[in-house]
Amino acid sequence: MVENTSKSLFDLLIHIVGVKGNVSRGFYVIVGAVLMAFKYVVEMLVISSVSGLAFTPIDFLVPSMVLRERFFRASPDWLPWALAIWSLPFVWIAVSMTVRRCRDANISQWWGLAILIPLVNLVVMLTMAIMPQREPEIVESPDHSLDEYRDTQEGRQIRMLLSALLGLLIGGLFAVMATAISVYTLESYGASLFMGMPIVSGAAGGFVYNQPSLRGVGSSMIVGLLSCLMGGSFLILFAMEGAVCLIMAIPIVLPLGLFGGWLGYAMAAVLIQQSKWMLGGAVLMVFVPLFTLVEKQVFTETPVYVVESSIVVDAPCEEVWDNVITFPEITAPPKWFFKYGVATPLRARIDGAGVGAVRHCEFTTGSFVEPITVWDPPNRLAFDVTEQPEPLVEMTPYEHIHPPHLKGTFLSVRGEFELVQLSADQTRLIGRTWYTVDMGPRIYWKQWTDFIIHQIHLRVLKHIQAETTNSQS
Repeated sequence: MVENTSKSLFDLLIHIVGVKGNVSRGFYVIVGAVLMAFKYVVEMLVISSVSGLAFTPIDFLVPSMVLRERFFRASPDWLPWALAIWSLPFVWIAVSMTVRRCRDANISQWWGLAILIPLVNLVVMLTMAIMPQREPEIVESPDHSLDEYRDTQEGRQIRMLLSALLGLLIGGLFAVMATAISVYTLESYGASLFMGMPIVSGAAGGFVYNQPSLRGVGSSMIVGLLSCLMGGSFLILFAMEGAVCLIMAIPIVLPLGLFGGWLGYAMAAVLIQQSKWMLGGAVLMVFVPLFTLVEKQVFTETPVYVVESSIVVDAPCEEVWDNVITFPEITAPPKWFFKYGVATPLRARIDGAGVGAVRHCEFTTGSFVEPITVWDPPNRLAFDVTEQPEPLVEMTPYEHIHPPHLKGTFLSVRGEFELVQLSADQTRLIGRTWYTVDMGPRIYWKQWTDFIIHQIHLRVLKHIQAETTNSQS
């Protein structure tokens, strides 16, 4: 009796979370309503007890981070991430059951992905609860029996489509889990994340896509690539990252996603024969955390890099010097990349004179506080950086999102201006910045930081050049 009951419960669970077969209208309504009520009650109890605020059904049904911000302001920092992780299995069940409900209603299973769109998902669930079961149309084929037709046409296409959709979903969720473990548990933005996450995401997508039979290398690589894009979309949707960082990571993420898709195909080719699907999933799950732990133990030192930029000013050093230590508002239009959130220099002022004076270089994201360490007019001005703002404002649909990489992964250490007299009326003005970057692979991110710092230098140096020229006229 107990054994039969356990088997029945196990079969019920498999039917809820599985991908095979159809889901009837009644089953969809009952299970969906029970799970939704269960999810709401748990979240209501947790949020209300932690924040002291009432979490209403409207708050639950409208998934807006703006509306929920009042709960998070009164709660510990871990609450939104815990709720995001808690929601993942419900997201999987919603997609799985909706896709199979579409199959039961004999409509395109692509509609199942609409369950992932906020607010639209409510309409989709209501529609799926209303639509009756429809038998698939029987198409006569003079050359094949009905079974052969379903296998070669409808059956293969539907199974391939469903496998691709599940591959994208699983690959995207693997990207979210790998990022969450690396960033929020192990506190690392290392090479293991930026190189391991797309491989894991692509491999997970490619592996699922090739179940229960192999689909092909080329299409597996495409699924791996799209899984990485799906993962990036999830990271933005769950307010874990902004678009700027993800766009900057594209040159390394996409090729590795293609490789991950191929890896998923290779794993499926081996493990299908051995019927060890769980082994493949376990290998992928531990890949990023394991290598992140190793990386943190091996690469413990953060190197300091320097960027140097220069410009020639048609004026003697003495006239250039005054515009170096302080300069008014930069009115020149910023270049295009500054318009997408990158910190842009605005003006500079100084409190005092000589060593110990404090220079304030103001950017769009805040102010750099720079105590003067070398005061050698009109030849050299050097300073440390004791306070600095975030390097950019992330592009995100939510307000007040500050991913951890904005704090401490890029730090300006010190800087200097050097003035070299070229002739009686010409000065070479040199700007240098020493900085650290704690994101991996450093050889890749250094290309971005060097470029951005160089552009910041040029914006300041050209402004000093213009101000000096204007003061002469």
